[in-house]
Amino acid sequence: MQWGFSSVFGRLGYAEPDGTEIHVTSHQFRHYLNTLAQAGGLSQLEIAKWSGRRDVSQNAAYDHTSAEDMLQRFRATVGDPQKMFGPLATAPMRALIARDEFAILSVPTAHTTDVGYCIHDYTMSPCTLHRDCFHCSELVCVKGDAVRTELLRQRLHEARTLRDKALVDSSGGSLGADRWLVHHMSTVERMEQLCAILSDPNTPNGALVQLSPPKEPVNEDESRQISAQKMKLASSRRVGGK
Repeated sequence: MQWGFSSVFGRLGYAEPDGTEIHVTSHQFRHYLNTLAQAGGLSQLEIAKWSGRRDVSQNAAYDHTSAEDMLQRFRATVGDPQKMFGPLATAPMRALIARDEFAILSVPTAHTTDVGYCIHDYTMSPCTLHRDCFHCSELVCVKGDAVRTELLRQRLHEARTLRDKALVDSSGGSLGADRWLVHHMSTVERMEQLCAILSDPNTPNGALVQLSPPKEPVNEDESRQISAQKMKLASSRRVGGK
């Protein structure tokens, strides 16, 4: 009993496992409802509007979705092309085991990153790409996560800047610049693919997006790409100089 009257839990005979009275504030229910909305796949914008917030970034304080919850969500969408985009959407169709068993084997864990989730099992091996997440097929992004999508766009802007700088150095004959140019070009391309899928209105909110592993670059293709980029840069300089 609190403030002279019993709570609804006390009146209905509910108590904590140890028998003590349950204390829940109305604001805690707000946190609970927001967490349910996150688990239910509502977009960050929808949750912010529903909760009367001015900024979607405020949703994070009310999101108590656990890593285990996200792991179960990933496993539940494995093999469902309507809810997942990428290799894990179709792989179970070719597997000789049940979908649930395949999901547990293929998604042993899920770690939070700045733009999504990493499903790499670090108990088996360390990260072999040194956190080069955009060249890794184990990065999973969630459609409708406005905060992480905005961070992805910021990272894309930074990647384009690095690509352009590498292009200038490569055009100037700097040793090793061509290799950096190829890397940054590939990074920008994959990030643009992610942004396009996450911005596509045909991609449902809550869908999990996973890119296929990058293909091994072919030297001839690299040379053509670099030459095309250099010609584009030279052309833009001539236009800008007029």
